[in-house]
Amino acid sequence: MKIVVLDDGNRGNFVQACGIAKAVPGVEMEIYEVRFSGLRYRLPGRKGEYSLAPKLVALFCLFRLWKQARKLLSKFLHTQLVLSQEKKNTCFISAGSLLAPVNLALARNCQGCSVVVMTPSLLPLSLFDLAIIPYHDWLRIKRRGDNILVTLASPNEVNPESLKEAENVFRQIVKLPAEAEVIGILIGGNDQNYQVTTGWIKRLLSALKRYASNRKSCFLFTTSRRTPLEVVKYLKQQLETFDNVAYAEYPGFGAGRSLYRGILSCSQTLIVSEDSVNMISESISSGHKVIIAGVARKKKKLIFDRTIKKICEEGYALYVCESELENLGSFLEKARNIFFKRLSEAEKCAQKILQICQLKGFC
Repeated sequence: MKIVVLDDGNRGNFVQACGIAKAVPGVEMEIYEVRFSGLRYRLPGRKGEYSLAPKLVALFCLFRLWKQARKLLSKFLHTQLVLSQEKKNTCFISAGSLLAPVNLALARNCQGCSVVVMTPSLLPLSLFDLAIIPYHDWLRIKRRGDNILVTLASPNEVNPESLKEAENVFRQIVKLPAEAEVIGILIGGNDQNYQVTTGWIKRLLSALKRYASNRKSCFLFTTSRRTPLEVVKYLKQQLETFDNVAYAEYPGFGAGRSLYRGILSCSQTLIVSEDSVNMISESISSGHKVIIAGVARKKKKLIFDRTIKKICEEGYALYVCESELENLGSFLEKARNIFFKRLSEAEKCAQKILQICQLKGFC
């Protein structure tokens, strides 16, 4: 079975699409980098520029003008996608609205299968063979159908096999104290809804120090590319005098290889800030104990709150709100006596793709 994963350069999107593809057994996978040229536009309140080409392709797809959509793509793509007979009966997987019309145009011209992750803009879900919609997005549309699969969290590449491999690499590089409780701390950053501040870091570290004062614990830290520079600087400064830190990394703020997957694999408990959907998803896919830590908000109520509530109700994590961060230690104590379930969204998506492709005679 052939699968083409489309990559628009957004790592968060790519990890979701790639994680699903890798979960399909016996897959022959290719990765296509999709980069657009031509006119671009900006969105109010957001950084960067966006290509106009996907919007134009979406209009052609909306009216089922597949050949015209393909011709338009050939004019605006930096890298030419070769659509020959050998691509016939291929499954195309992409994540994010930017690649949704590209996915659809390629699949229709190749008599293939189109699988889109997250809600596409302009295009109805009925045009796709499978639309994989995260629960917090589905709450906005509340549509059902045989081609719609709702996931509680984001699909990803975290599974027992990948974690075992990452653990072996991590333990060769980082020496963990024998018999110590290993706690991983995954810190996200600012967006239109959340804010991670130096004040929040100060309260977090204070709670961790109190918890570790009479236990043998060690900590593994990582920030994200969204973590503000002043927060990263403050954290690095504080961790220099913080006991029991076995490892810390700061993606986007220094050279070096990331051992993020190793943190996921070696931590018995993971503390993850609530702003990062992907970090939460990867944490609860690890099968370890997970505590979701609230951060400062720009809005009192958010639609993702319902996802976090559902994640906790179904036994994948505990939640500590931002106002109770000082009591983090009591949540860590509570977690020691609770069995946490492992979520496996990528495997669920892979099974659905297999069913669709079998019906189409692809495998």
